[in-house]
Formats: sequence, C-alpha cells, structure tokens
Amino acid sequence: MTNRLLKIYMIFALLTFLIPCCAGAGARMLTSNSRGEPSETDAEAVAAQPDRVSVYLTDSGEVVNMDFEEYIVGVLAGEMPSSYEIEALKAQAVAARSYLKTRMSTDAESHHGASICTDPNHCEGWLSYQSACGKWGEAAAKSAWEKFETAVNETKGEYMVCGGETVRAFFHSTSHGKTEIPSDVWGGGEYSYLQSVDSPWDESSPNFSSTVTVPVSELYEKLGVSSAQTGAIEHTVGGSVKTVEIGGAQFKGTEIRSTFGLNSACFELSLDGENAVFSVRGYGHGVGMSQYGANGMAKEGKDYTEILKHYYTGVEIVS
Repeated sequence: MTNRLLKIYMIFALLTFLIPCCAGAGARMLTSNSRGEPSETDAEAVAAQPDRVSVYLTDSGEVVNMDFEEYIVGVLAGEMPSSYEIEALKAQAVAARSYLKTRMSTDAESHHGASICTDPNHCEGWLSYQSACGKWGEAAAKSAWEKFETAVNETKGEYMVCGGETVRAFFHSTSHGKTEIPSDVWGGGEYSYLQSVDSPWDESSPNFSSTVTVPVSELYEKLGVSSAQTGAIEHTVGGSVKTVEIGGAQFKGTEIRSTFGLNSACFELSLDGENAVFSVRGYGHGVGMSQYGANGMAKEGKDYTEILKHYYTGVEIVS
C-alpha cells in the first residue's frame, strides 16, 4: 500500500511540473506598451482582445501586437507632419482607423500573419515613439506625440462607413489638383465613396511639381523602344496618364511611374537634347484623401468631418 501511494504521489508531482511547462511552450509573440516598446505575451490571449492589432514591422521583420489606438498614433507619426492642423490630423486618424478595419480580416499572408504592415507602399506608414525620438530628437518627438495623441483621442473609435460597409479609406500625400478613382490606378472594381474630386489646395504643396530627367538611351533600354516620340495619350477620370504611346508601343501611366520613379502618374514627356524629361504633378497614387489638401481645408476652418466627407463621397462617421 505504501509503494502504491508513493507512485501516485510521484505521478501527481510530475504532472504538476509538466502542465505549466507545456502550456508555456505554446505560441508567443511580441506585444507593445503605450510607447511602442515590444514585450512577450501569449498569442491566444492577444487574439481574444478586439482592442489590439497585430502589425508586421517591415524594417525588423517582427510581428508585434499593440493597442489599436496606439497603432493609429504611430500611423499619424509615419504619415503626416506634426505641423499639420489638428483637424487634418483628426481626419487622418479616422481614415487610418477605417483602412485598418478593412485589412484586419484579409490578406494576412502578405503580412506574415499580421493584420497590417508598416510598408507605406503596401499598407500604411507607421513610426514608433523611439524611432521618432531618434529622427527628430526627444523634445520634438514628445511635442509631436502629444499632438498626434490628441488627434487620436478626440476621434477615438471613429471610422467611416458607406452603405453599411467600412470604407477602404485610401489616402496619399498630394494630388495633382484632382483625386483619382481606384480602377484607373489599380484596375478592379469601383467604390461609390472613392470618386474623383477637386483638391485645389495641393497646388501650393512643395510636392506638387517635380521633374525627372533620364538619358534617352536609358528610356530606350527600360521600355524596349527605339524612339522617344509620344503618340496617343489616354487620361484617367482624374486627369493622370492612363495609357501613353511611346516609340510606337503602348504603356500604362502607372507602369511609366514605377519604371522611372515618378512621384505620380500625372506627367508629360518631352525631349531636351539627349535627355527625356518627365514633368510631374502630384505625389502618390491620388486615390482618396489628399493629406496636403486636408491640411489646406483645415487652414480654411473646415473640421475633420467636412474634410472626410469631401474626399470620401457619401460616407458616415460612426464609432
């Protein structure tokens, strides 16, 4: 009887030791505190919290889980200057929150399992407080962060819907005077709330006009043509180049933009001796809200709801 009790006791003791060890060997991932500093936490516990979001940090290759609203603060830091008007920053906060909501249940594979990534060419720009201190200095970062936090807190939980669905709130730096519709830029379907609208405030942006000059020989090589002569040009609804004929071959405006690193697909091509000159207007894909235009509207006294309803047609702001 004594041996039997001893065996039972030993088995119980062994199980007491093994169960927590096995539980601790499950999936773990990084989370962050209020200043974006990563720490470890249980993955299942994070997934059960709707007020948190998983983010793939493109620079470090890590997947970090952070507070939803703290993530939006980082988007403002990565996407807009702190010198912008508070109403423009609030519009950006609502747009970023709306965009994030449309990404949280889709396309996780391209983000290494996360809801969203920090590559501005794929999702939204994002900056941690530590990175901001490194780039701007601690005092400037603290001041900027307080402004970004104010914009986020004053719109906390707010996002846009249209027809009962959350809005895919695309945004860009500077339009060329009008915004674009998605199908002209990326193809695919239309969104009723993403129409081409006027954005005259952008004309005063330092990014409104730019020039890219390349040797004609480089243009020949990259496009596979033997002439830089332009032919028929088709324009988008917003006025960018949809297709253009160069050297007898047809190209998409977005293809030319990508090939030669143009700020936008709104350009004119001319020849200057042995050089091809692209005269460009605007900065970015041109769809949705112009950030510079939003700031221009804010300077005129428009609040964030007016800004959003200008750039996103027929939307409602809900929380």
